[in-house]
This record gives sequence, C-alpha cells and structure tokens, in this order.
Amino acid sequence: CFWAHNETLSWMDAQMACAVRDGQLAVLDVQPAPNAIIRLINYRSALWIGLTDQRVEGVYRWLDGTLPSVNSWGDFLPDGGSEENCVITSSNSRWIDKSCTKNQGFICQSAKYGMWAFIRFMSLTYGAKYT
Repeated sequence: CFWAHNETLSWMDAQMACAVRDGQLAVLDVQPAPNAIIRLINYRSALWIGLTDQRVEGVYRWLDGTLPSVNSWGDFLPDGGSEENCVITSSNSRWIDKSCTKNQGFICQSAKYGMWAFIRFMSLTYGAKYT
C-alpha cells in the first residue's frame, strides 16, 4: 500500500511521518513504476522516496540497505555531490538527488517496514545503538 502526502517536510521528517503510520518512505525499485504510483506522483509532481547516499557518498541505497536494481535517474544525475544526498521522484518517474533538508511532499509505503526499518537505518547511518 502506498500513499502520498501534500505536506512538505525534510527527508528525515518525511521518513518519521511515514514511520509513525507504520510505514516508510517508498521503495520504488521496479521499472516501469506501477500505474497507481505514477498517478500519485503525477498528481503531486515531486516526492521524497526512501533512497539516499547518506551512509556512503555516491552509493545510493534504499532504507533497508539494498542497492537499487533499476536505474531511474534523470539525465546527468545524480549530480549533487555531498550537498544532495536524498532522492525525489519526479512527475516522469525519474529520480533526482536533492538536499535532504529541502521540504518536499513524500510518498510512503506501509506495513512491512515501519519504525524498525527507520531505527535500523538510523543506527547504520549514524552509529547510534537502539535496543
């Protein structure tokens, strides 16, 4: 199940907003994207997804730590270096790297991951220990 938010938040705040609803930022690792997802994206134009290179610069991973199996980058992207470590999906379903502090709408997916995926991501990214 996927849902999109008109509320604009930073990438981290968007992930937290998804997690409190027992979800996470969406993993869109299929090509072409399912029609329902395309409709959500087209309606809102640009949304945070669960892809980032915050752990290792230039190595984009989904929140569960896996590497993307598809390449949906727009032309000449990613291009933001250490300044743009989080990813939005655009109205044409292409990925664009952006500053994680930029406020964007976001797309969540539910139930399989939730708060525990977020805690795992935080511990792997920032070295924090959660027990």
